[in-house]
Amino acid sequence: MAKLTTIRVDAEKEVKGVWTKWEHGVELLIARLNNPLFQLKVRELTVSHTKEIRLGTFDGMEEVSRVAVASTVLLGWKSIEDDDGKEFKYSAEHSLELLSDPGLQDLYQFVLTQSNERDQYLVALEKDSRGN
Repeated sequence: MAKLTTIRVDAEKEVKGVWTKWEHGVELLIARLNNPLFQLKVRELTVSHTKEIRLGTFDGMEEVSRVAVASTVLLGWKSIEDDDGKEFKYSAEHSLELLSDPGLQDLYQFVLTQSNERDQYLVALEKDSRGN
C-alpha cells in the first residue's frame, strides 16, 4: 500500500520548480508542465485566436507552447555563459531565445521531459515517507 505522502504532489514545486542537473554542470529550475501559470499563459496567448483554434486552422500552437514553457516552466538556470565567457543570466526572454535555438533543440526536449516527470514534484520522496 502507498502512503498518501508518496503519491501526493507538491503544488508549490509544480509552480516554483525544482532544480535539475543537465549537461556540463548546468542546472535548470523546471516547473511542472501544465501548471496553473502555464495554462494561464497559453490562454493569454491564444485568446485572440479562439475562432481559428475552434476551426482547427490555427497553426501557432507550437510557438505558443514554446513561449509558455520559456516563461512558466523553465524558470532559471545556473552555470550558463555566453560565447564570450560572460554569465548568461536568466530572463524569460533569454529562456525563449535558448528554447527557440535549433542548435539547442535537445535543451527544449530535456525541459519538456523533465517537466513531465511526476516523481520530482512529489511532496516527499518514497525513502523519506518510509522514515529512511
